[in-house]
Amino acid sequence: MAIRRVPGPAQPVHDVRSDVARVVAGQAMRKWVNDITPGAGWSDLNNPGLVYNLQRGDCILIVAVCIGITTVSDSGHFVVCTYDQPDAAGAYTEKAKHLHILTGAAIAGFVDYHHAYTPPLVVKYADGARSVSFRVQLNDAACNIGVGWSGWKECE
Repeated sequence: MAIRRVPGPAQPVHDVRSDVARVVAGQAMRKWVNDITPGAGWSDLNNPGLVYNLQRGDCILIVAVCIGITTVSDSGHFVVCTYDQPDAAGAYTEKAKHLHILTGAAIAGFVDYHHAYTPPLVVKYADGARSVSFRVQLNDAACNIGVGWSGWKECE
């Protein structure tokens, strides 16, 4: 008996021209903070360089994140979250799986991890999101990190 392959749905092809058009239109976004030490345990990162406060009608699509640790023998969990109040305050909702990164006893520079979301993470004002940022859980108070995300803004 022969095995017959059944094709799945066609996957969309990423068109780089659409990314350029978003930059030209002012829709592209990149939020990043570097060299911060939020402390051990879970923390909501409310740094102005990282948080985006949504306005009525906003829809944010997050296409990629970058996380990193600069200190030795440290580890952390990172997760993209939306919040029901501006400036990463109030109740949070996790939008993606937790990303984990760790460093060894001897590192040379910034140990980082890049993750692309396909499809993008969708954050809408209409769904109750008033801000978007990260929650992190670090193994010690001296752990130094950098974290960021990129995407684009659309109207709902």
